[in-house]
Amino acid sequence: DSDIKAAQVAQQLLEYWWQDFGLDDKLEDALLWGIIAGQGYWKITWDAQASKAMRFTLGPDGKPITDDKLQDLFRANLQQFGVQPQEKVVYLGDIRVDSISPFDVFVDPNAKTVKDAHYVMCVHHMTPDEVKSRWNKNVPADSISTVPDTSLPMQNASDARKPDTVRVIFGYFKPSPIMPNGRYVVWTKHEVLEDTKWPYPFNELPLIKFPGMKIPGQIYD
Repeated sequence: DSDIKAAQVAQQLLEYWWQDFGLDDKLEDALLWGIIAGQGYWKITWDAQASKAMRFTLGPDGKPITDDKLQDLFRANLQQFGVQPQEKVVYLGDIRVDSISPFDVFVDPNAKTVKDAHYVMCVHHMTPDEVKSRWNKNVPADSISTVPDTSLPMQNASDARKPDTVRVIFGYFKPSPIMPNGRYVVWTKHEVLEDTKWPYPFNELPLIKFPGMKIPGQIYD
Protein backbone atom coordinates (compact mmCIF):
# COMPACT_ATOMS: atom_id res chain seq x y z
CA ASP A 1 0.00 0.00 0.00
CA SER A 2 2.79 2.42 0.86
CA ASP A 3 4.48 1.79 -2.51
CA ILE A 4 1.23 2.44 -4.37
CA LYS A 5 0.66 5.70 -2.47
CA ALA A 6 4.26 6.78 -3.11
CA ALA A 7 3.82 6.14 -6.84
CA GLN A 8 0.59 8.15 -6.84
CA VAL A 9 2.28 11.08 -5.11
CA ALA A 10 5.18 10.97 -7.58
CA GLN A 11 2.74 10.91 -10.51
CA GLN A 12 0.79 13.88 -9.11
CA LEU A 13 4.02 15.81 -8.57
CA LEU A 14 5.11 15.14 -12.14
CA GLU A 15 1.75 16.30 -13.48
CA TYR A 16 1.91 19.44 -11.32
CA TRP A 17 5.40 20.28 -12.55
CA TRP A 18 4.41 19.61 -16.16
CA GLN A 19 1.60 22.14 -15.90
CA ASP A 20 3.42 24.67 -13.70
CA PHE A 21 6.49 24.84 -15.96
CA GLY A 22 4.40 24.96 -19.17
CA LEU A 23 6.16 21.89 -20.54
CA ASP A 24 3.53 21.21 -23.23
CA ASP A 25 4.58 24.36 -25.13
CA LYS A 26 8.28 23.82 -24.40
CA LEU A 27 8.10 20.22 -25.62
CA GLU A 28 6.42 21.33 -28.86
CA ASP A 29 9.05 24.04 -29.29
CA ALA A 30 11.95 21.60 -28.84
CA LEU A 31 10.39 19.00 -31.16
CA LEU A 32 9.86 21.62 -33.88
CA TRP A 33 13.52 22.65 -33.60
CA GLY A 34 14.43 18.98 -33.96
CA ILE A 35 12.38 18.72 -37.16
CA ILE A 36 13.52 22.01 -38.70
CA ALA A 37 17.14 22.33 -37.60
CA GLY A 38 18.11 18.78 -36.62
CA GLN A 39 18.11 19.25 -32.86
CA GLY A 40 16.12 20.88 -30.11
CA TYR A 41 17.23 21.30 -26.50
CA TRP A 42 15.88 21.62 -23.00
CA LYS A 43 18.18 23.10 -20.38
CA ILE A 44 17.10 22.18 -16.85
CA THR A 45 18.68 24.20 -14.05
CA TRP A 46 17.95 25.69 -10.64
CA ASP A 47 16.89 29.35 -10.66
CA ALA A 48 17.42 31.08 -7.32
CA GLN A 49 15.11 33.93 -8.36
CA ALA A 50 12.23 31.74 -9.48
CA SER A 51 9.17 30.49 -7.59
CA LYS A 52 6.68 32.59 -5.64
CA ALA A 53 7.87 35.49 -3.52
CA MET A 54 7.52 35.03 0.24
CA ARG A 55 7.56 37.82 2.81
CA PHE A 56 9.37 37.21 6.11
CA THR A 57 9.72 39.28 9.26
CA LEU A 58 13.33 40.08 10.10
CA GLY A 59 14.54 39.16 13.58
CA PRO A 60 16.94 41.16 15.82
CA ASP A 61 19.88 39.60 13.97
CA GLY A 62 18.55 40.83 10.62
CA LYS A 63 17.74 37.31 9.39
CA PRO A 64 14.24 36.14 8.33
CA ILE A 65 12.19 34.38 11.03
CA THR A 66 10.89 31.15 9.51
CA ASP A 67 9.00 29.86 12.57
CA ASP A 68 5.40 31.18 12.47
CA LYS A 69 4.86 31.08 16.25
CA LEU A 70 8.14 32.87 16.92
CA GLN A 71 7.28 35.44 14.26
CA ASP A 72 3.87 36.19 15.85
CA LEU A 73 5.48 36.55 19.29
CA PHE A 74 8.18 38.87 17.95
CA ARG A 75 5.64 41.06 16.12
CA ALA A 76 3.46 41.26 19.26
CA ASN A 77 6.44 42.41 21.33
CA LEU A 78 7.30 45.10 18.79
CA GLN A 79 3.72 46.38 18.70
CA GLN A 80 3.81 46.92 22.46
CA PHE A 81 6.56 49.48 21.89
CA GLY A 82 4.92 50.95 18.78
CA VAL A 83 7.66 49.66 16.48
CA GLN A 84 6.91 48.39 12.99
CA PRO A 85 8.65 45.10 12.20
CA GLN A 86 11.03 45.03 9.28
CA GLU A 87 10.15 42.65 6.45
CA LYS A 88 12.04 41.12 3.56
CA VAL A 89 10.81 39.51 0.35
CA VAL A 90 12.63 36.24 -0.34
CA TYR A 91 12.55 34.07 -3.46
CA LEU A 92 13.03 30.43 -2.52
CA GLY A 93 14.06 29.39 -6.03
CA ASP A 94 12.69 26.67 -8.26
CA ILE A 95 13.51 24.37 -11.14
CA ARG A 96 13.77 26.14 -14.49
CA VAL A 97 13.25 24.53 -17.90
CA ASP A 98 14.37 26.50 -20.98
CA SER A 99 13.73 25.44 -24.56
CA ILE A 100 16.83 26.71 -26.36
CA SER A 101 17.43 27.33 -30.04
CA PRO A 102 20.09 24.94 -31.41
CA PHE A 103 21.90 28.03 -32.73
CA ASP A 104 22.47 29.08 -29.11
CA VAL A 105 23.91 25.72 -27.94
CA PHE A 106 27.56 24.75 -28.48
CA VAL A 107 28.35 21.16 -27.48
CA ASP A 108 31.76 19.52 -27.11
CA PRO A 109 32.55 18.69 -30.78
CA ASN A 110 34.64 15.65 -29.83
CA ALA A 111 31.63 13.85 -28.33
CA LYS A 112 29.32 11.53 -30.27
CA THR A 113 26.34 12.04 -27.95
CA VAL A 114 25.30 14.74 -25.50
CA LYS A 115 25.87 12.34 -22.58
CA ASP A 116 29.46 11.82 -23.76
CA ALA A 117 30.14 15.57 -24.01
CA HIS A 118 32.54 17.06 -21.46
CA TYR A 119 31.15 20.57 -21.80
CA VAL A 120 28.41 22.68 -23.29
CA MET A 121 27.95 26.43 -23.70
CA CYS A 122 24.48 27.99 -23.88
CA VAL A 123 23.67 31.54 -24.94
CA HIS A 124 20.89 33.52 -23.26
CA HIS A 125 19.76 37.06 -24.03
CA MET A 126 18.99 39.01 -20.85
CA THR A 127 18.11 42.60 -20.11
CA PRO A 128 20.74 44.70 -18.33
CA ASP A 129 18.35 44.90 -15.35
CA GLU A 130 18.21 41.10 -15.05
CA VAL A 131 21.99 40.87 -15.22
CA LYS A 132 22.18 43.50 -12.48
CA SER A 133 19.72 41.64 -10.24
CA ARG A 134 21.47 38.27 -10.66
CA TRP A 135 25.15 39.26 -10.51
CA ASN A 136 25.06 42.85 -9.21
CA LYS A 137 27.04 44.11 -12.18
CA ASN A 138 26.24 46.86 -14.64
CA VAL A 139 26.74 45.44 -18.12
CA PRO A 140 25.75 47.49 -21.19
CA ALA A 141 23.40 46.01 -23.79
CA ASP A 142 25.25 44.48 -26.75
CA SER A 143 22.58 42.56 -28.69
CA ILE A 144 19.05 42.92 -30.01
CA SER A 145 16.04 40.84 -29.01
CA THR A 146 14.66 39.45 -32.26
CA VAL A 147 11.08 40.22 -33.23
CA PRO A 148 9.29 39.74 -36.59
CA ASP A 149 9.54 42.39 -39.31
CA THR A 150 12.59 44.13 -37.89
CA SER A 151 15.47 45.26 -40.07
CA LEU A 152 18.95 44.02 -39.36
CA PRO A 153 20.97 46.55 -37.35
CA MET A 154 22.73 48.05 -40.36
CA GLN A 155 23.90 51.65 -40.16
CA ASN A 156 21.85 52.65 -43.20
CA ALA A 157 18.60 51.01 -42.00
CA SER A 158 15.99 53.64 -41.20
CA ASP A 159 14.39 51.51 -38.48
CA ALA A 160 17.57 49.95 -37.10
CA ARG A 161 17.19 49.24 -33.40
CA LYS A 162 19.64 49.94 -30.65
CA PRO A 163 20.94 47.03 -28.55
CA ASP A 164 18.51 46.23 -25.74
CA THR A 165 19.76 42.91 -24.33
CA VAL A 166 23.00 41.39 -23.09
CA ARG A 167 24.37 38.23 -24.73
CA VAL A 168 25.22 36.04 -21.74
CA ILE A 169 27.06 32.72 -22.22
CA PHE A 170 26.74 29.93 -19.64
CA GLY A 171 29.54 27.36 -19.70
CA TYR A 172 29.12 23.94 -18.04
CA PHE A 173 32.31 21.85 -17.80
CA LYS A 174 31.91 18.44 -16.16
CA PRO A 175 34.54 17.16 -13.69
CA SER A 176 37.20 15.21 -15.55
CA PRO A 177 40.83 14.10 -15.06
CA ILE A 178 41.95 17.35 -16.70
CA MET A 179 39.54 19.45 -14.60
CA PRO A 180 38.79 17.43 -11.40
CA ASN A 181 36.49 20.06 -9.86
CA GLY A 182 34.74 20.88 -13.10
CA ARG A 183 33.75 24.44 -13.84
CA TYR A 184 30.70 26.66 -14.13
CA VAL A 185 31.38 30.03 -15.72
CA VAL A 186 29.08 32.82 -16.92
CA TRP A 187 30.43 35.64 -19.05
CA THR A 188 29.64 38.37 -21.56
CA LYS A 189 31.79 40.10 -24.15
CA HIS A 190 32.62 42.67 -21.45
CA GLU A 191 33.45 40.60 -18.36
CA VAL A 192 33.13 37.36 -16.41
CA LEU A 193 30.02 37.40 -14.21
CA GLU A 194 30.55 34.15 -12.30
CA ASP A 195 33.26 31.50 -12.18
CA THR A 196 33.00 28.55 -9.77
CA LYS A 197 33.59 24.83 -9.59
CA TRP A 198 30.98 22.29 -10.80
CA PRO A 199 27.82 23.18 -8.82
CA TYR A 200 25.80 19.97 -9.23
CA PRO A 201 25.74 16.76 -7.16
CA PHE A 202 25.66 14.71 -10.38
CA ASN A 203 28.23 14.39 -13.14
CA GLU A 204 25.87 15.12 -16.02
CA LEU A 205 25.28 18.17 -18.22
CA PRO A 206 21.91 19.89 -17.54
CA LEU A 207 20.89 19.44 -21.18
CA ILE A 208 18.38 17.19 -22.93
CA LYS A 209 18.53 16.79 -26.69
CA PHE A 210 15.49 16.24 -28.90
CA PRO A 211 17.06 14.66 -32.01
CA GLY A 212 16.29 15.06 -35.66
CA MET A 213 17.65 12.73 -38.37
CA LYS A 214 20.73 11.22 -36.73
CA ILE A 215 24.09 11.15 -38.52
CA PRO A 216 26.19 8.14 -37.43
CA GLY A 217 29.15 9.15 -35.28
CA GLN A 218 28.15 12.83 -35.15
CA ILE A 219 26.74 14.78 -32.22
CA TYR A 220 24.80 17.10 -34.54
CA ASP A 221 21.89 15.66 -36.54
